[in-house]
Amino acid sequence: MRTRCTRSTHGPFERLLFNLSGLVSGQPDIPVSVYRIGDLLIDSGSPHASAALVAALSESETPPERILLTHQHEDHIGGISALRARFGEIPVYAPAVHVPLITAGYAVPRYRALCWGQPNPVRDVIPFAEG
Repeated sequence: MRTRCTRSTHGPFERLLFNLSGLVSGQPDIPVSVYRIGDLLIDSGSPHASAALVAALSESETPPERILLTHQHEDHIGGISALRARFGEIPVYAPAVHVPLITAGYAVPRYRALCWGQPNPVRDVIPFAEG
């Protein structure tokens, strides 16, 4: 598997786009996006992109200090373990409705595990009310 990172700026947001290739023979690259604004990450990418995400953020002058998850899918929560291993126990926030799935963990269907990977549970997610 190969992972390529492209960075772009959109107003105050930076997009880190990871193109995962070589996961499934004959299939196109699989895109995974993580956004940041200052020291806040919005989502954490997939397990398959986590090493490339950590490398990209390690080059930055501002390490992540907070992670805001938009929802529980593996391509949004899968990089938390790697990020915490590199940058320490970063607080993780998520919509309250998704916290039970994120903290308990769940087996993703095989095709999704092949594309994005199987995420680890995150036991200490801080819930917030949507809206």
